[in-house]
Amino acid sequence: MAVRNDIPASPAPWLTQALPRLRGLEPTRSYGYAGEPLHDDGRGGMEAYAARVADLAMRIGEALLSYGASAEEAVAGMLVTAETYGLSHCEPSVTLAQVSLSAHAPGELTPLHASRVIRKHATDFRTLGRLHTLVARISERELSLEEAQAGANRILDAPPARGRWARWRVPVQTGLVAAGGGTVFGGGLLTALCSFVAGLLGALLSGWLGRNGVPAFYRFAVASMPAAVMALAVSRIAPAHAVQAIVVAGVLGLLPTVTFVSAVQDALTGHYLTALGRLFDALLVFAAVVTGVVAVLGVGHLVGFTVPIVPSTTRAEYLGAPALGAVVFAVAVAARARTPRRDWL
Repeated sequence: MAVRNDIPASPAPWLTQALPRLRGLEPTRSYGYAGEPLHDDGRGGMEAYAARVADLAMRIGEALLSYGASAEEAVAGMLVTAETYGLSHCEPSVTLAQVSLSAHAPGELTPLHASRVIRKHATDFRTLGRLHTLVARISERELSLEEAQAGANRILDAPPARGRWARWRVPVQTGLVAAGGGTVFGGGLLTALCSFVAGLLGALLSGWLGRNGVPAFYRFAVASMPAAVMALAVSRIAPAHAVQAIVVAGVLGLLPTVTFVSAVQDALTGHYLTALGRLFDALLVFAAVVTGVVAVLGVGHLVGFTVPIVPSTTRAEYLGAPALGAVVFAVAVAARARTPRRDWL
């Protein structure tokens, strides 16, 4: 049975259903299972069945968290999945690096404990929307366990997109983010073009280093260098504010803004450990970007290049081209995060 690609309206019913439990608004005595197992289809023992349910729940929780959902959404997805298929006294837990689940199979006294390590994080709202749809169908008891597992496999085990655009999508979109940011900060066509090239090169370098296992700090430090190099290269011919705008645009193109927002969201919902992990991850990237820019500008200063301080900008200067740059910046950020087009067009 195919998994629909549409994203349910927010808030998702399955998330609303689980929030009272997650936020401590229901007494502990109500923490039983949501219903009997949906299907008895030849499974060899309740323990094996419970292990399959736990594996599906943890896989969904891991995917939700790693693709950009909040910790509360990941916990809710695990809870709803486990209880829908008959597990009781479920206690899911997530951190930025691991998801775990403790539960009882129907009729079993010994609790089941399982965990999965999250080794990779990415922002992909399209896949996240498909996972939301899958969890919604599970919560509505539309799918057997086998159908839900097959749906999760189709979403999470799908082969990566192929073709020339698949390889260049993120670099081009990062270049557009940088070009929009450079225009917002007062640059013109030259600034936008230089920012685009710098962002494109930075994303290509970051992707190549990532495929070779280089840690994130060094990847982002190297990825920030093309913007500084480009600013130094045009510093003799471009206006002062345009040169500085190129540097700022290169930084904006690499900043993990979604991670900052997710950290705040997790902190507001009481998942402080995950919030601190996200915040530290974002701060590390920011430190790497600053390190790369400062290193290049320092070397440039030693050989006679300088990047002037950007002049003050009045409110009126944000009209016209900067407004268009803001639109390009916002749309490019949404496209790079694979947000469905109907949400940002």
